[in-house]
Amino acid sequence: MSINVCYSQRPGAGDPALAVAANQMLNYTTNVSFDMYKYTLDKTTRDQYESNPLFENNVYRYEDFTIARISNIKDPKLIRYNLVNDEVEVKMKDNVYAVDKNDMYNEFLIEKTGERIRFLPYIDKNGTETKGYLFEVYSDKDFTLYKKIYSKFIEPKELKSGFETQKPFGFINQEPLYFFASTYTDKINYLPEKKNKLASLFPEKDEKIRKIIRESKVSFSDQRSIINLLKEIHNH
Repeated sequence: MSINVCYSQRPGAGDPALAVAANQMLNYTTNVSFDMYKYTLDKTTRDQYESNPLFENNVYRYEDFTIARISNIKDPKLIRYNLVNDEVEVKMKDNVYAVDKNDMYNEFLIEKTGERIRFLPYIDKNGTETKGYLFEVYSDKDFTLYKKIYSKFIEPKELKSGFETQKPFGFINQEPLYFFASTYTDKINYLPEKKNKLASLFPEKDEKIRKIIRESKVSFSDQRSIINLLKEIHNH
């Protein structure tokens, strides 16, 4: 696998072990900052944004790099998850790289928190098959629940009168999206926030499942509530 290097040296120069790891796992180098708006806004506007107390800069799950185990890589690495680009970044010496999105390096276990990030195929909210990173939040023999954690860049609102107030802007964390794999399904599906749509993902003739979903008090914004519902469905 080749690496498109934007520095004067190849990654790991002078360190054979590091060079091998880089060539096996990484697809390109980058400057440390991933603040995407910096490439589209002039410096004056950018400085105004960043000096505003309402500006939020939620680009990463955790701002600092943290130790993680990566599938098919022997030694732990320092990583962080980019909420905007849907990328896992790894730090090697003074350089930051994006991990190649492939099935060989598809699982990251963060040692400090126990969080597991997996690169998987799934059906998104629009019904389209895609691949990307999902956080595994619960798993047993019957189902696995995942969530997509992400951030979007929101422009500051243009105030039309003195009665309006500015809201936070910048890289704003969004409500997580939930996905699940099940013994009833052959794909990882988006977990819809309406009971009738959720019921449609299970066998049509299983009236017991439909009744469980219909009569449940599930909150689709509550992770524990979702897990409890899925447990009840699979234990009926």
